[in-house]
Amino acid sequence: MKPLACETTLALCGLEPPEPMERVLAALRTLAHDAYLRMVIDREPVPLFALLSRGGFEYEVRGPASGRYEIDIWRHG
Repeated sequence: MKPLACETTLALCGLEPPEPMERVLAALRTLAHDAYLRMVIDREPVPLFALLSRGGFEYEVRGPASGRYEIDIWRHG
């Protein structure tokens, strides 16, 4: 179940790969167990999804609204 508190929002639109993924992975290392990270990006970060699943994270994708995706990420369980 997704936690209620958003710890951080990362605005990643306009950044070139691999910078968005590097920023997300760095933020996830310090993510509290009772919080989630929201990323806003202008393309669907498909390679990230497999890393999240293998790393014990869940995620929810919304978009593309106005050309942007909002992805909430939290620790499984």
